[in-house]
Order: sequence, then structure tokens, then C-alpha cells
Amino acid sequence: NVECYSATMLLKYRFSILYVVALFAVMYGFNAFPLLIPIPFTADQISLWVLIVGTWFILRDYAQRELGHYILLLMSVAVLLGFLTSAPGFALASITAICLSELGDYIVYTFVKGPFTRKVILSSIVGTVTDTLVFFYLADLLVPEKGFQLFTLPALVAGVIGKMIAVYVWYNYLGGKTRHEFVK
Repeated sequence: NVECYSATMLLKYRFSILYVVALFAVMYGFNAFPLLIPIPFTADQISLWVLIVGTWFILRDYAQRELGHYILLLMSVAVLLGFLTSAPGFALASITAICLSELGDYIVYTFVKGPFTRKVILSSIVGTVTDTLVFFYLADLLVPEKGFQLFTLPALVAGVIGKMIAVYVWYNYLGGKTRHEFVK
């Protein structure tokens, strides 16, 4: 029956769906509600959205296990949705950072040999560092009127650490719940 088939498809592609939702949420959310918090011992600020960005790197790896190389098409759809709902400067900074970081994540995940854990950790490091450097630099360059500076050493370090904390938490949560189903 149709309901059973729909539920089965949702379960089969749940990480792919969550990946698109996370990408869209960050692009829309950061633009609409920056959720800035101070970085301790500095005058800089960081957005709480970095935790969701870290989450999308782990979701991307799980989604690639669901879709294979079709993940590239899904990445394109997610970026397009975010672009349509963001201010032009943020949209360009986001799209550039996402394309470069997700492509780096994809390449490392695809070509690194070994256990799933190693692939996830290495691809997430490449993705989070690339995303942080590119987005923070371009956001400062393209959206100077935003009222805060992102491309500072404390913000860069906090951005990478925040994203990697999210990777660690979500990988442990997902790995503990679905290890036999998704990890070879």
C-alpha cells in the first residue's frame, strides 16, 4: 500500500532528507536569526548555527551511503533552496563555502580507504575547516554591513571547534544507534 511504501522510502533516505533540511535551515536561519554569542576572553562573536553546520557534514556522509554519487545532486538541491531564501551576499558566501567544503568532504570520503569512522573523521575535518575559512572570509568581504566580523582568529578557531563538536556528538549518537545498518 502507498502509506507503507512512503514510510519505507522516508526511512530508507532519512539521512538524505535530514541533510537537505540542515543545509536549508542554516542558510535561512543564519540570514534571518544570526544567534550570535560572545567568544570567551575576546571581543568576537560566533553563531550557534556552527553546531548545525557540523551536523550537516556527518549527515552528508551518511546520506552518501544512502545515495552513492547521487549525493552531488542532493547537495545542489540543498544549496539552491538556501540561495533562494538568503540575502545575496550571504547566499554567495554560503554557496561558495558549501560547494568547496562539501566537495572536499565528498572527495575525502569517496577516496580514503579504510573504515567508515576514519572516512567520516577525515572528511569532516576537511569540510569544517574549508567551510569556516571560506564562509567567514567571504561573509566579511561581501556583507560588511552585518555589524560583526567573522574572519578573526578566535572566530575561526571557535567555528572549527564548534563544528567538530557537532560532528563528534552526532557521529557517536548515530554510530551507536545504527552501526550495524550503516557501517561496513
